Amino acid sequence: DCCYVTAASAGIGAAYAAKYGIAKPTTVLNVFPRSERPLAFRETNAKAPLKLHWFSQTIGGDRGLEDVIGAMAMLQDCKVELHLRGRCVFGYHEELLRFAKKQGMDPVTIKFSPPAVSEEIIRLSAEYDVGLALEKAGSSNRDLCLTNKMFSYLLAGNAVAASSTTGQKAIMQKLGPAGFLYEPGDCEALARGLRVWHDDRVQLERARRMAWSLGTNTFNWDLEKKK
Repeated sequence: DCCYVTAASAGIGAAYAAKYGIAKPTTVLNVFPRSERPLAFRETNAKAPLKLHWFSQTIGGDRGLEDVIGAMAMLQDCKVELHLRGRCVFGYHEELLRFAKKQGMDPVTIKFSPPAVSEEIIRLSAEYDVGLALEKAGSSNRDLCLTNKMFSYLLAGNAVAASSTTGQKAIMQKLGPAGFLYEPGDCEALARGLRVWHDDRVQLERARRMAWSLGTNTFNWDLEKKK
């Protein structure tokens, strides 16, 4: 009985159409204004550790973070840091560090930061190299959705490592060298992709600049709001 329907991803729109017998609604992506990004692109530091970034209001289990720990454990010869922003559910901070130690990792490479207001997330994300979009296809919604993480990373100029859910596969096809996909749980594939960017900072710079360009010209609210 709705007068007007939009969807936050093409996959969700198709599911609405199939379930309710309506015309496929317009997709309006969960993107953000260009004004929330830094004024200029941050060039890649070839000598610094490869800095991975993931954020959420809540940091907890079954969010794909264990995949990243497993991948980092395979990159012991590389300088890689994992930066997590959010509030840990009770006991998860210690649980994740125990898991990292069990994998042979130095827990000091995992950095925790408190939540930030949404208007600051993109500027904060720009301090890192790689944004992690770690959705798991545990439900139809999680499989089809496109979260704000993906588009925050692009505006920030982060290369993107994404799990291959149905929704993320569709958008990653448009990103070209700005990112790569891996199957959830396949830590080896995630490690291979991250190693390329760690070892070849020219390729990392190319990926990050492509992300920045996509954020500038395609995936931002200044353009999307016209829909």
